[in-house]
Amino acid sequence: MEKEQLEKKVKDGIMECQNIILIHPTAVMSEADFERLLCHCISKNIGENVENVPKNNTFSVHTQISHYNKKNGKYSIGERVDILVLDESQLQFCKDNRKDKYYGTSVALELKYLHIGDSVSIVDKDFVKWENLKTESSLFIVVLIEANSERRFRIKRKILLSTVANNYIEGRRSYHNKLYCYVLRKLV
Repeated sequence: MEKEQLEKKVKDGIMECQNIILIHPTAVMSEADFERLLCHCISKNIGENVENVPKNNTFSVHTQISHYNKKNGKYSIGERVDILVLDESQLQFCKDNRKDKYYGTSVALELKYLHIGDSVSIVDKDFVKWENLKTESSLFIVVLIEANSERRFRIKRKILLSTVANNYIEGRRSYHNKLYCYVLRKLV
């Protein structure tokens, strides 16, 4: 699967997740629920089959993958990615070198669930993670905004978009760093 196809399938999974949340708002009560539902939707869209032996371009969905940085001969966790969709056949190298980054085509997803009353500024730190991730990865920042009304959702979304407007183009690849952002809604 080519990078663009993978990105499209991930985007389709995000849109499927949005539809489920709109139909069943109680499906997501926490950020962990959001992660679980989104992983399911993406896994379904990429055709993940955990029962088959991985071949080249067999993608799988993983959560809480750590990226390590080496400084003065010691490794430390540099970043932890909420969801990483990666080429399963490339994992052996990563497992053999446990304190190393995953190398290969991938899509990293950072999630934020903004409950009513949460500030949109907490999303900013996720944009900084992009600086430390592999250039082979695209970063999708997916923000779920909980609101009492469509009007309140639009207000929060507008604040979020204006806060980080220099870093991305919503729903499209930013030309300078393969960064995407999707804003989903949950009306309560």
